[in-house]
Amino acid sequence: MSADGSIELPFGDGRHLFRLAIGQWRKLEELRKLGPLRLYDRVRNGDWFTEDLYQSIRLGLIGGGMAAPEALRLTDLYFDDWLKARGLLNAEGLVAVIMGASLVGMETDPVGKPKARAAARKPASRASTATPSPPAASRRSRSTG
Repeated sequence: MSADGSIELPFGDGRHLFRLAIGQWRKLEELRKLGPLRLYDRVRNGDWFTEDLYQSIRLGLIGGGMAAPEALRLTDLYFDDWLKARGLLNAEGLVAVIMGASLVGMETDPVGKPKARAAARKPASRASTATPSPPAASRRSRSTG
């Protein structure tokens, strides 16, 4: 998963990049008459319609960078067969992951970055704990103006 909500998952003939960006969510809202959270809850709670799954996969492929005609062709070609082979509940899981990645947008690096946490745990070096020496005294000329 990445910060932009995209995620690579297996579907049909291989692994594909899926992403539901705002444009895809708007289209889903229009097609399904539900907002993102209501649709996501419906999918996660098992209260979905087959068209919820179909349109989410198709629009997720488009959001992932696939041209709309190719996404339609791929979804039409594989959706029914993929569901027969894997079952509807696996399609539910696929769509829930696509939607979750979009809504949460998790980065692949953990929060707090391990390197930064490790550096914070290391004792400070002598150079960084030494008191800085005062700046050399300098004589400023006085203005006589």
